[in-house]
Amino acid sequence: IGQIVTERSGCDLKEPKLILLMTNGRFCEALLESTEMILGKMERVAAFPLLPGVSPEEYTAQVGDYLEENGQSACVLTDIQGGTPCNVAHALSRKYDLDVFSGLNMAMLIYLDELRQQGKEGQDMAKDLLHTATSSIQYLEKQS
Repeated sequence: IGQIVTERSGCDLKEPKLILLMTNGRFCEALLESTEMILGKMERVAAFPLLPGVSPEEYTAQVGDYLEENGQSACVLTDIQGGTPCNVAHALSRKYDLDVFSGLNMAMLIYLDELRQQGKEGQDMAKDLLHTATSSIQYLEKQS
């Protein structure tokens, strides 16, 4: 839980902002693993699955401890708005510099990694990420 990956081949830029993936169940771990099949090892990305039996308080403490040890600024991608991982991330944004997004999908994670490597932050990063996330959802009509 919350293991950080600190290497990515061919990347000599300044240390990018953390990315935290916070989901109900192990979705965040599986998504990170699948995304790394495409991008290779991702730098400064940690997955925090909320597992059965873990209270919201324990989950908050896990993520908070991680932020204290690894940097207090992060982009957080959560699965469902209003779910415990999203609520915990939003609550932690009172203490830490967190940009919190819900609706996590692979396109969001890939594009967020690109944006932070470019040094984008704040409203510019948020607008770009939201545009990409929403435009990546498409209905594909049946082929005849």
